[in-house]
Formats: sequence, structure tokens, C-alpha cells
Amino acid sequence: MLGVKRQTMWLYVREKVTPGGDILKKACQLWGISISRKGIEFSAGAFGPERKTPIPQPKQMSLFEALELLREAQLDTEVIGKSGEYFELRIRIRSSTEVFSR
Repeated sequence: MLGVKRQTMWLYVREKVTPGGDILKKACQLWGISISRKGIEFSAGAFGPERKTPIPQPKQMSLFEALELLREAQLDTEVIGKSGEYFELRIRIRSSTEVFSR
């Protein structure tokens, strides 16, 4: 009901791990309970209102999609040498949250 694995629930029950706020809120809502911690009691309402907009989920981009978003300033290339018909290159790509956040 909480959307956690059995092993995770076991850790919660044995007090080895503390559930996150989202799990605590869900438990309060599902079972109509309140939680008391160090003399402070709170229920599902203490976690604030439901989000109206869903949290964006990350998208796995293909290599070609990611390469199309690269800018020249992010690339560092170096010719290592020539081997027969081939040139050996070293290409380093500087990460940028702007590029990969689409």
C-alpha cells in the first residue's frame, strides 16, 4: 500500500531506517493515523497540500539526442596520433545541467 518493498518495510519496523516524508504522509492518509515524534504530533495535513502539477520524470535520451544538444564550448578534442588509415582522437565532454535537463 505504501509502494515500498518488503525489505524496506522491515527496515522501517525494526527502526533501522527512517521513512521519508512522502511515505509518512501516505501512511497517515491511508490509515488515518498521526505520528508523534519527540512530543510533537502530526498527521497527513502537516505535510502540506497535494501537488497539483506532477513532478517531472527524468527521460533517458538516446546518445544521438544528447550529442545534438552539445555546444562547442563543452567539447575538448585532441588528436592523439595516426594509426594506418585512422586518426586517434580524445574527446572530452564538459557536463552542463542546461544541456542534459531537457
